[in-house]
Amino acid sequence: MENAFNKFGRSQAEQKEFSTEVGQKIYTNICDKKIANKFGKITEEIALLAGEYLEALRNSDEADMSIEGIIAANLGAFPKESFIRWGDRNNISSVSPSYFNKLGTAIDVQAAGMIEDFSLFLDEKDMIEEIINFVTSYRKGSYKTYWQVKKQELTNDFITLIGFEPKDYYCTHLINQFFGHTKPTNQKIDNGITQGSEISVCPF
Repeated sequence: MENAFNKFGRSQAEQKEFSTEVGQKIYTNICDKKIANKFGKITEEIALLAGEYLEALRNSDEADMSIEGIIAANLGAFPKESFIRWGDRNNISSVSPSYFNKLGTAIDVQAAGMIEDFSLFLDEKDMIEEIINFVTSYRKGSYKTYWQVKKQELTNDFITLIGFEPKDYYCTHLINQFFGHTKPTNQKIDNGITQGSEISVCPF
């Protein structure tokens, strides 16, 4: 059985934390060098993109309280007959088969439950229509919230601009470096904070 403490006197949890920190510093150094080679410094465009990515990352796990978000999180299986009753049977091929279950809860019953549970200002007929539109528009599990879509778009923008995928800790590093954690210049950005112009490679 592995000892609880390694030769450096660290517990397994402490060793894992230390290894993660070292790995992040190595990755940060590598990425800093790539940016330095390509741009010479962290630019305002890079820093702002990093900030937008972090915002999207923070919000991507928040509950989506839009009608579509509520349906995505709460809609269970329903009998195929329930869809035929409330929807257009000609669109049944557009519905993911995993929605259908003869022992599932009817669409109108689920609609009424969502209206009550989330205090929605919709009548049952309108909510049923929202559910029908949802299941004919999205395969089960394919719906993405605004922030999840935004996060993916910003990831693509980051890759296009810089050449690698963003990571939360590295984006924080970029922001810290740009907004005053490096040697300052006299250049100001719109919010009046002194712009950092040099990349300071993380030391061990």
